[in-house]
Amino acid sequence: MMRGRRGSRSLAKAYDKNIDSSPWMAAIQNSTIGVLNNDNTIIINNQGNVESQQSARSWKGVVLPETTTTTVEEVDHSLKYLIRLEIMLQQGEKDWPPVASPPYFKPFRKDLSPPTTPTRRGCVFLFNGSPSSTTSTPTRTDMHRHLERTVSPPSPSISNRFGVLAIGDNEIDHEEKKEASNLQFKEEEDEEDDARDNLVVHCLSPRAKPFVPQELDTLRLLIRLYASQADLYARKARLLSCDHQWMAGAGALQSAIYALQGGVELADAEIAKYMTQDVLSLYSLSYTSAKSSDKSRRRFDLETDADIIHISVQSLYNERTRYLAMAKRHLDRIKKLLVPTYANRSRVKQNMGELWYSNPNPRNSYWEMQKKMEEELVVLQQTIEMLVATTDTTELATAAQYLKKKIQETWNQKNRYNGQRCAFNKNRLKGYSNPENEGWIHTGSVNGMVEFFEKHVVEEVPPGSKNLEARIFRIDWHFTTGMVRLELEDNGNKSKQKMLLEKRVTAESFLLLLQNPKTAHAIVRNHKEPHRIISRRGCNRWNGYKRYPNVKKN
Repeated sequence: MMRGRRGSRSLAKAYDKNIDSSPWMAAIQNSTIGVLNNDNTIIINNQGNVESQQSARSWKGVVLPETTTTTVEEVDHSLKYLIRLEIMLQQGEKDWPPVASPPYFKPFRKDLSPPTTPTRRGCVFLFNGSPSSTTSTPTRTDMHRHLERTVSPPSPSISNRFGVLAIGDNEIDHEEKKEASNLQFKEEEDEEDDARDNLVVHCLSPRAKPFVPQELDTLRLLIRLYASQADLYARKARLLSCDHQWMAGAGALQSAIYALQGGVELADAEIAKYMTQDVLSLYSLSYTSAKSSDKSRRRFDLETDADIIHISVQSLYNERTRYLAMAKRHLDRIKKLLVPTYANRSRVKQNMGELWYSNPNPRNSYWEMQKKMEEELVVLQQTIEMLVATTDTTELATAAQYLKKKIQETWNQKNRYNGQRCAFNKNRLKGYSNPENEGWIHTGSVNGMVEFFEKHVVEEVPPGSKNLEARIFRIDWHFTTGMVRLELEDNGNKSKQKMLLEKRVTAESFLLLLQNPKTAHAIVRNHKEPHRIISRRGCNRWNGYKRYPNVKKN
């Protein structure tokens, strides 16, 4: 059971509406749902109730395999399929049309044939004694060589918007290009000769509907593909840590970070393109309401993509934190076992003297056990040093959070002066003052949940002089959640600065903020709502800006 997989469930919910209409989304989900959700262990659902994994499946209406454990081979099998989909989406339309359905995903099947023993004559004999013909041993494809991102299509596609971005460097060898272009049409030696092979069959599945580029284009598919790859790599890292393969697990986490970096770059490029088109449309005379509705829909799609990337990054960050904590705990455990071993060995060596070097009855089992623990100790130390030195996960989380804020602020900035007032909302917080009663001017609203106000303040700079300076304070008031965003524009310096962004403010601090916005930080800090904490000893404490003063029980 992966505790960090809660983000994956939310991720699946984010694009449930596109699964039925897009065979590509159905293929991505089919290749990941059996690997990420097939451990029948105890979980906590969204309502906070404890239930088993099987009951969660029935609640979602999902039929999963009966297996109760996941193997690394299954994860590699799903990763190989997703990497093939990525290569197909990045190639030109003449090689693999994006409007076609993806190849069929064949679930992983374990080889249940009895083990064989090779002979000198080239034949193999089963354990029951019957001869059989010689077969080559299957070798698993290394997944990290596919992540070099050196796949270059034969020619950029005009209809595929991502085709031009997929072009690699010109220094790639001709043989590598030829191998990459024919990768999805070749059947590897370690795969069965099956008519429904997931890497060979190019026909439409009977339950799949035609792919509509307007609903989910190639770039958005790649964003979801990268997010799914990151989830699988995180799952692989956890499985490898259970087998004490620490360096391999850390490498899987690095591959997950690399995959999500591609998704963040795509989402950032598309948001920048949308913002450029938004600015150009303001100077276009042919800007109609139909175009406005299309832009609103496009903005909603970009916001959904940013949410998907943000959820995956948070899930990966939690998985990396858990992996690092698990490695440190195992390191401390090995050290506790080795310290008394060293002390006992020194004492016995001193007592035995010369007999230590010529013991007729040595007990090599202890020596072998100690050697294995020392080797694992070195590997754990190297793994922890590598994970601590790597800051890609933190930078990735910051970039994903920035994407969400950028698309949201772009939408708010556009509707700040639309002059519309929000309709009645039953979820509006009660007890909060109306900014207009404190001299603020209502300028607009958006989504029926955010209102925009501004206030012009003219003051002497410096105090006591005759130099007057005008300042404009702007407030984004989320009246259903209590979040406040305060911005200051200085006309003298022609600059803007964000003064405050608070997720939840009290009614008292909001009133003081409206009356004197210049002291926003001090107001929120002094009037922040405390949270009650019940300690293990049973005493009540308040967690505010004070240092946990003890409160006596009544």
